[in-house]
Amino acid sequence: MHLCHDRGHRRRLRRMRRAHTGKRRHGRHQQPGEQRQRRQARGMRQSLEGQGTHAASVLRSARPLNAGPGSSLAAHDCRMNYRHAYHAGNFADVLKHCVLIALIEALQAKPKPLCYLDTHAGAGRYDLSGEAARKTAEADAGIGRLRALHGRLPLLDRYLDLVAAEGADHYPGSPRIAARLLRADDAAQLCELLPEEAAKLRALFRDDRRIHVHERDGYAAMKALLPPTQKRGLVLIDPPFEEQIDEYARIQTALDTALTRWPSGVYAVWYPIKLGRELHPFRRWLRGCAAKTVLDIELLTRPDTVPQRLNGAGIAVLNPPWRLDATLHPLLRLLATQLAADGERGTARLNWLKTEDGTAV
Repeated sequence: MHLCHDRGHRRRLRRMRRAHTGKRRHGRHQQPGEQRQRRQARGMRQSLEGQGTHAASVLRSARPLNAGPGSSLAAHDCRMNYRHAYHAGNFADVLKHCVLIALIEALQAKPKPLCYLDTHAGAGRYDLSGEAARKTAEADAGIGRLRALHGRLPLLDRYLDLVAAEGADHYPGSPRIAARLLRADDAAQLCELLPEEAAKLRALFRDDRRIHVHERDGYAAMKALLPPTQKRGLVLIDPPFEEQIDEYARIQTALDTALTRWPSGVYAVWYPIKLGRELHPFRRWLRGCAAKTVLDIELLTRPDTVPQRLNGAGIAVLNPPWRLDATLHPLLRLLATQLAADGERGTARLNWLKTEDGTAV
């Protein structure tokens, strides 16, 4: 009896010591909501790390979420970890850059000068033989599948020619493609928040007086730089989507302001596709926005039913140029076939979310 009592007493002492140590280490007990937030942060980190996609390999560490005063969430103090060098030339880049070429060429059908604004410009040029690109090998399933298709479609040929101009081991980012297409009296405003990437961008265009590089937040720059002096042009919004829900909110806020300041501008918004149903709120907003017309372009390399991977990509074009859909239709059919994931069936769609008469579809 005495022995059992003594053992029980020792166990109680050990529990008391552990509890006291935990209080000293953490300062206070975690509330149930905080514990849930920490578990969610760990789960998000585990699901995102190592995915190797444009939108799903950017989070390397997740801090606990705390929306209280003075917290990192309340202050919106987040550092971007995304580097496009890991994803350059993948299927999402192929779609984005083919659409970019079609948009610029359509705008250049008129002789008046235009302005190109890139809110998330990146480094401008990427080494496909470098460690980052070879680690994911995403270009092999993107531009790598298309190099031998020269001569199939005029738009594809122009894209392949622009890529080939960089050399066998390099891939052009959106700023580089746009710069090669811009005329002598056109201009480009390139925004990049990361100092290292912005420095590369400046070096790339140091001798091009048409190109202006801004090391600043692209969304804020839209408010400052729009409308452009040229009064015509294109804004490409291509964020890393490190924070999916917050990113859509920032896009919508920036576009609301931009469409008020420059209602005739053309805006192209790239977005990732994991679960298709998660895009319903964004598309609903597009149907009700102030743009006169909205064309939604979608490319799936596999079914959009698994949230842990990038299954496709889309581009919403607000105020698209005339007959953009007809220009892109044959290209999208080809890309759906050529870029489908191994063993999967690719699909592509062109959807008018808002038509000329202002009707939401």
